[in-house]
Amino acid sequence: TMMLLLLMLLLGMIDVSVMSSDLESTSACRDYLRVMEYFPNGTSCEIDQLPTRDDLIMAGILNATVDFLKEHCCAFGGGDRVFEYHPRFEQLYKFTGKPISDFQDQFSPSQKALFWLVYEDGYPNMFSNLDGYTHIGQRFALASLYFGLNGDSAWLECSGHVDSACSVPNKTVWMTDHLECEWAYLSCDRNSFVTEINMPANIAKTMDETPIISKDIGLLGESLESLILRNNFIGGILPNSIRNLALLLSFDVGYNKLQGTLPNDLFTNATGLEIVRVGHNFFSGTMKELRLYHLSELNLSFNNFTDHLPAYFPAICVITEI
Repeated sequence: TMMLLLLMLLLGMIDVSVMSSDLESTSACRDYLRVMEYFPNGTSCEIDQLPTRDDLIMAGILNATVDFLKEHCCAFGGGDRVFEYHPRFEQLYKFTGKPISDFQDQFSPSQKALFWLVYEDGYPNMFSNLDGYTHIGQRFALASLYFGLNGDSAWLECSGHVDSACSVPNKTVWMTDHLECEWAYLSCDRNSFVTEINMPANIAKTMDETPIISKDIGLLGESLESLILRNNFIGGILPNSIRNLALLLSFDVGYNKLQGTLPNDLFTNATGLEIVRVGHNFFSGTMKELRLYHLSELNLSFNNFTDHLPAYFPAICVITEI
């Protein structure tokens, strides 16, 4: 690899003057990407494939040590930084409008998903059309959901982890280089936007980190119609971004360990919502009003609510099951 770089330098294929002039303003993670460019076949975030110090010197990169790159720029090395001008993050920024700092809470599902998207995901042609912005947002949101639900360590099947089995017909495991619509438990429309997440009873009970629903679920608001995650030992609280799922028809998170309150306006934007199942959790507080005009099934049972059923239901709402 070093001999190849020397040859490139001699042939003028690498502009050393540009690298040198840019050196002081170059961040360590930009350096990492430059190393990836100069050593594409021998360098990755895998610990045994990181560049050596000699490699860095040969590439004219003097302000980043291998340990720094491993610690701060590699997802599975505990990194906490992503180069904000990376093309995939630029696409994600155009979709979400959020700065990179919003994705950088260390070890959060958002951070893990961003690292995966930037450094690990091999799906091709991500940016070949105008839908690229939306699709990268969708892919990021699903990755964040996966990491929040402890996909690598607790899923019973169809995990993106090595050697995971998947018995879902005509589907692949998650986090592969396939279009996300091919991943198990997902259904999509003809434009490859996710309309349903249906994964009941696929997360094992564990003493490790409690699975949670990532706040990035809200990025699926322009397509998601059905969210079914019942019986999965999911804890924590429902993220406020649920409000963004305006097309929801069915919402089922029953038989989990969710807690906190259910705000009256949680489903305000989901005007067509028909089914709400949140029974057998640890929700608390009161529910004064539910303005769900198409509601046909409501299950609030076996929680810690301190009030009666909501007194207000729209006159045109016909509930067939409570």
